[in-house]
Amino acid sequence: MPRQWRLLLLLLAVPSRCALPPQDDSPDQTLCRAAPEPVAEPPSRPLPPLGVELRRRLRWFLTHYRLTAFTSELGESLRPVVASAWVSASYLVSWLYVTLDVVIHGFEVHDLTPSARAVRRAVLHASTFQAVATMLLPAAFIHSVVHAAQHVLLHARLGYASPPHLLGWRRWVPTGCGIACIPLVPVLFDHPVEAIVDRAFGGPRGAPAAEPAPAGAAAGGPAAGGAPEQSSPAPG
Repeated sequence: MPRQWRLLLLLLAVPSRCALPPQDDSPDQTLCRAAPEPVAEPPSRPLPPLGVELRRRLRWFLTHYRLTAFTSELGESLRPVVASAWVSASYLVSWLYVTLDVVIHGFEVHDLTPSARAVRRAVLHASTFQAVATMLLPAAFIHSVVHAAQHVLLHARLGYASPPHLLGWRRWVPTGCGIACIPLVPVLFDHPVEAIVDRAFGGPRGAPAAEPAPAGAAAGGPAAGGAPEQSSPAPG
């Protein structure tokens, strides 16, 4: 048999060193070991409940798009040029904004304290603020601006000498005056009304209501500021 064939058979007959079970920590055996398994990553942070995430997003919208609450004022401005159904629809949008704000505020206070009294106070506080600062005063203000513009045009006889095809602009002047005043509404009413309502309710909207003090605390105990009684030492 040729020498080359004998060397090939000898190499095939010798088992691989990596196939043998490891006997020690020799460098050859260390190289033949399998790679370690990857370490599992820690679990990701769980997502908040759907209700909490929805309330957070709605609160962000209500805060950053405050002018949405004054859609009714847009309807009041357009009252001279549109049908009354569109004015009613604008009031519906404003009342939807107010209702969402009150409901979300009640849930936020409920998350802070389980007291039903605090939740009722927060809902009543938010309802009073929204009814006065969002619905009542802005509607009266925009309605007065539109009516005043109509009164000025009527008594000053402005536009009555215009051609017939241009007489329609007199209807849009009061509407333009009302729309121009809408950005002033939160500046004029939000902070003053909030200060008055906070004083009437004894604190801001986010503050939980103070719980009544225990009956024993008003009798001069330690909770009411009275000095605690010192017991005399027992005789030996």
